[in-house]
Amino acid sequence: MKKIFLAALILGLIGCTGDDSSDVKSEGNNIVFTQSDNFSINTVNQTQTVYPLQVYSASLPLRGWGITGSTALGPSVLYDAVKDNLKSAALITPNATQVAKVIARGGAGYAVSVAVEQLLGAVDWVMDPANNQVIYNKYPDNVDPKFYFKSNDGTEFNNADDMGFYDFSKRNWIGAQYVETFCDVRGVCSFVALNPSTGRKSAYYAGARLPRKVELPKQEYSIALEAIAQQIINNADSGTTSLVTPAQEATVAAAQEIMDEAQQDEVKAEPIVDEFERNADDDERPECKTIRTLIHGNVGSLSLRHQQMLLDRYDLYNKHRTEPHPVHGSWEQLGEKYAIKQTELDGNMAAAESIRCAVPQSAEVWSNISAPDKPAIAGGYLDGQSRNKTIILRR
Repeated sequence: MKKIFLAALILGLIGCTGDDSSDVKSEGNNIVFTQSDNFSINTVNQTQTVYPLQVYSASLPLRGWGITGSTALGPSVLYDAVKDNLKSAALITPNATQVAKVIARGGAGYAVSVAVEQLLGAVDWVMDPANNQVIYNKYPDNVDPKFYFKSNDGTEFNNADDMGFYDFSKRNWIGAQYVETFCDVRGVCSFVALNPSTGRKSAYYAGARLPRKVELPKQEYSIALEAIAQQIINNADSGTTSLVTPAQEATVAAAQEIMDEAQQDEVKAEPIVDEFERNADDDERPECKTIRTLIHGNVGSLSLRHQQMLLDRYDLYNKHRTEPHPVHGSWEQLGEKYAIKQTELDGNMAAAESIRCAVPQSAEVWSNISAPDKPAIAGGYLDGQSRNKTIILRR
């Protein structure tokens, strides 16, 4: 019996543009989505991360290997194949660039809507596939579009908190701590200060909230399609059915594109064929196939999580080492989730050995690879960038 060696295939593709037909509304070269304020995500917890899902079978053999079926495992797809009297499997895990290529054409629209809502909140947005980005409009952070705030000395601010902290700072109170600023229904604003030695909080008049003569407009921002694609991949790996099911529409499509291109390109077929050759095994006991499927899913998840930590696209290592980001969590949490997946792998490996099923060599490898202690590169690079560099206060 041959020992299985299965590695997640992360095959890079360049570019994220396309002009296929779309099932969403188009305006010129852009695809337009409107997100309503009452959009919500059902987050029913699930522990099972293996979701059987038949995808289009490859019609052409890969050097003798014919595809017989496929199963979606989180963000990966496990392809079954036969060659003569041998059976095998290969796990394909699309990366963010490959998934972005799918969504740039308007595919997996609901998965994109979910990811955008997670990353940006309820905003109106436009797909800009020609530039591999989503353009969205929102009010600038920390700016009240309807009111401006005038402090005791006449200084004007875009939000109450900045005004209150300004007034608090002018007082030079030794040991006092600024807490917050609030405004009542009349527009009278006060800041709250804490005396740490007594624990007492006191409110002091800071200024007034006044209506702007003209409401400030929303500003235009952009976020890379790869950032949205990465969120979709994360959702596919989340174990939450309401997130996994739509996300897998994108990840399965991306995996199928990898397989389709391999049928037409010998160079791209090479690593997939190599996997089939290495993974050929004659142990077809149902219990062995079931446990190997779970192990393959664990290996794919660990490989993906390890890559995400090395890239650290959202700069969690520097900005959210312990304190979680509202969407992406903290660096420490990434490590904890990695450890949980590794424990799951160890458990499935032990179960395989207990019933005398072959354990893939890749499982042995990933069972001993620790989570990265720091990213391979410094700083994230997928945060949205404002196109308007200056905010001008207007009343």
